[in-house]
Amino acid sequence: YTISWTGPHGYNSSEEDLSNLAPGVYTVTVTDVNGCTATKDIEVTVDVQTITAVPTIGLTACIGATGTIALEVTGGTPAYSYNWTGPERFTANTKDITGLATGMYTVVITDINGCTTTLDVEVGSEIQTIDLTETIVPSICESSNGAIDLSIAGGTAPYTISWSGPNGFNSNDEDLTNLAPGVYTVTVTDVNGCTTTKDIEVTVDVQTITTVPTVGLTACIGATGTIALEVTGGTPAYSYSWTGPAGFTANTKDITGL
Repeated sequence: YTISWTGPHGYNSSEEDLSNLAPGVYTVTVTDVNGCTATKDIEVTVDVQTITAVPTIGLTACIGATGTIALEVTGGTPAYSYNWTGPERFTANTKDITGLATGMYTVVITDINGCTTTLDVEVGSEIQTIDLTETIVPSICESSNGAIDLSIAGGTAPYTISWSGPNGFNSNDEDLTNLAPGVYTVTVTDVNGCTTTKDIEVTVDVQTITTVPTVGLTACIGATGTIALEVTGGTPAYSYSWTGPAGFTANTKDITGL
């Protein structure tokens, strides 16, 4: 037999069997030794093999490019090639990608036969909430004896702590003592750069001190008077500062010879 094929894009062949064909309609004419002929159109169709990609996404931390995308690819015919694009002119040709900022990433996956699939994957931000609770000891009568006991929950330890407050106060300790009255601001940052800020007020605890004097009168002549005090309230120990006639001064609880 004499065989003659024609097909798409100017294709011609005289082989009986054909391979490596593009899709399309091929026409074959077969002629025998007696000149008898037969012609037939044969269509090579496209077998679109579905490629499926399932991403596993690791979110970015609060600060920095720490996101990840890992792909599980099925379907089509391995081996696969990968073409990634993303924010800030990001490109890659590996299956899995790391060190990612937040944003939308697009991958085109191509199998060995040229079948392709396109997948959009968004990497978000893993903003972890940091919760602060505090126990406050007020400052007594305007003295620098207040305190703040801070408790931190959430985020990822270790934490960096920064305090500011009245009169240029600064500290990096978690808990504070010997504080004057006023508003103290704390900023806590975790290992991933997540932060929270809180204002905490140390108030004044005005404690009432009560004094009850017992007075001994002076005699007709001489300085024989006395004053004895009974003191309650406040927080012992107490200090005393007396003044009186003729430049009298004393720093004892009870006074005599008055």
